[in-house]
Amino acid sequence: RRGRTPRLVDARELAPVPGEIDQALDGVDADELPLVMFDTYERMTAAGGYLRQRLLPSLPERSLVILAGRTAPEPEWFQGGWEGVTAEYELRPLDDGDARSLLADRGVTDGEVMGQMLAWSGGSPLALMLAADAVRAGGNWDPQRIEDRPELVRALLRHLARTELDGDNLDVIAVAALARATTAAMLEEV
Repeated sequence: RRGRTPRLVDARELAPVPGEIDQALDGVDADELPLVMFDTYERMTAAGGYLRQRLLPSLPERSLVILAGRTAPEPEWFQGGWEGVTAEYELRPLDDGDARSLLADRGVTDGEVMGQMLAWSGGSPLALMLAADAVRAGGNWDPQRIEDRPELVRALLRHLARTELDGDNLDVIAVAALARATTAAMLEEV
């Protein structure tokens, strides 16, 4: 809406070879207002120096760059002049309104089920998406321990392993993890 041209670079899809970042951003310097988003940045922190010294200074003047990752940015992003243009935002759990919107967007419409999912997830977007996927797959929601929810274990493993492994191996891993979880649950009862 603000006229920016978005460009998403998912670090999980970058090969660890020279030129991959440049190839992923080919032509971005021609955009008047680029919005460059690096997702899973924790996988490419070794390229931080290159980004600060070469790539980002070569972008158009009013470019906006977002580094999204699971860890805090390296200290170098807050030194040597970068501290004036760098801001760190920690994403917190979703509030009830945003969490309900996320669930509705994923097909969950029952208010009581939404309430149970909100209580179970603690506002975690990943947990909410997995719960919504479980409802879509199985048609009901029963907030039990994850070991008792094989569809949640499968959904979690699929989400976490999606880009790490080929699709052929996911069911094998899901079965192995479910077997371990079931065995652990049975041992607790003994």
